[in-house]
Amino acid sequence: MRVLHPTTSNLMHRPLSSLFSIVSLLTCAVSAQDTAALKPEPLSTVAKTSEIIGLTVKNKQDETLGKVDNIVLDLASGRVVAVIVSSGGFLGLGDELSAVPPAALRLTPDRSTLLLDATKELLGSAPHFKPAAWPDFAHTGYTGGVYRAYQVTPYFATAADNTARNARDRDTADTLTPIDQGSSKADTSITAQIRRDVIALNNMSVNAQNVKIITLNGRVTLRGPVNTADERQLIGSIAERIVRAKNVDNQLEVKSASAGN
Repeated sequence: MRVLHPTTSNLMHRPLSSLFSIVSLLTCAVSAQDTAALKPEPLSTVAKTSEIIGLTVKNKQDETLGKVDNIVLDLASGRVVAVIVSSGGFLGLGDELSAVPPAALRLTPDRSTLLLDATKELLGSAPHFKPAAWPDFAHTGYTGGVYRAYQVTPYFATAADNTARNARDRDTADTLTPIDQGSSKADTSITAQIRRDVIALNNMSVNAQNVKIITLNGRVTLRGPVNTADERQLIGSIAERIVRAKNVDNQLEVKSASAGN
């Protein structure tokens, strides 16, 4: 529809009812344009818990790892703590449950399956528990261990609003994230060894203990914040000792003093 813009002199010679009609037409046209411009994009990762509970969980090799049994929430912070996966005998764990960080899971486009970038061996070695003996997820030691097992920074160690960084990681083609971790035995072994050596260091900050360690085809990428330049250097040295310096991309960022611990 073409919108005409009459001059003031023309408007002054029109009947009052006609002026109201023109103003109404222009207002509707502008409102329609504004509405179209402000129309939000749908959030494809948003889902109801009733949709998630009961979904099959598979890995990139299309192996069934289990089904979603429950979801743990931290109401005070408004965050999802963990997605509880029932192995259901798939991993030889009987009826045991595994806690998985929500960021380690991806919903398939048809929303029928959750994908977890982990081998059966990794899921089997990650923290799991009996249905009648739930751990205390309010204990940061346990929950932090769950997140570290899947190479994800614990939710309580990050700011709630990290939208900008997430968008950058998602939109930059050459930026590795934990889901890019190689699935070969050699890659997972390298990552696990570096993680063990980092955790074994004394006086390391929570940030340093939870940096992202991503090994793909023998090449290690280190990402995330650390509190000091010494922590950055120490973690880099550990990785270089295990895979040699030329195979380490140290992208660790030293937090400013004002950011706190």
